[in-house]
Order: sequence, then C-alpha cells, then structure tokens
Amino acid sequence: MTDLNSILIKRIKILRKRLGISQEKLSLAASLDARYVNKLENGKFNLSVPTLDKLIEAFGMSYKDFFEFEIEEDNELEKLKKLSPKEKEDLLIQCIKISDVLNKE
Repeated sequence: MTDLNSILIKRIKILRKRLGISQEKLSLAASLDARYVNKLENGKFNLSVPTLDKLIEAFGMSYKDFFEFEIEEDNELEKLKKLSPKEKEDLLIQCIKISDVLNKE
C-alpha cells in the first residue's frame, strides 16, 4: 500500500498520535466504529472521501490544514513531497470540492 491512500492514512495516524487521541476517541468524534478506525490505520481498508471528511472534521481542522504538513522521514510521505506544486494544488482543490458537496448533503 504505497499510494495516496496510504499517505492519507499515515497522516491520520500521525495527527491522532500528535494530538494524543486514542483510536476510540477519534472514532467517537467521527461517528465511526473503533474497529474500523483500527483496521483503517492498519491498512486493511481503503479510505473513502466521506470517511476522510469525518476524520478531518473530528480533528477540528480544515482540508487545507490537513494537507499542509512537513514531510516526515517516511518513504510513503516522501512520495507526496515529489508531487509538483500543481499536483498538490489539484489534489487540494479536489478535496475542497468533495468537502463542499458533502457539506451540502
């Protein structure tokens, strides 16, 4: 699992740990099953956009804040570093559009 999905899941796990939030507390805040969050972080599930939206909201941050991060010393996150500024911008725009659609529902 060395794709965008794994990069986003890694980001979620890093944020959760930095904020000192257990998987159970994060799952409650995001209205997700704790077992699902555990399996997601362990690479057993792919991250869906609605789930990403719930998790980012549970962290109390915007998509912009979620995607603005220092590259960790991690091979998966290094791939994100290699994206061009245009690719990063396109990815952020896609996420914002999806978030807008989800917020209208």
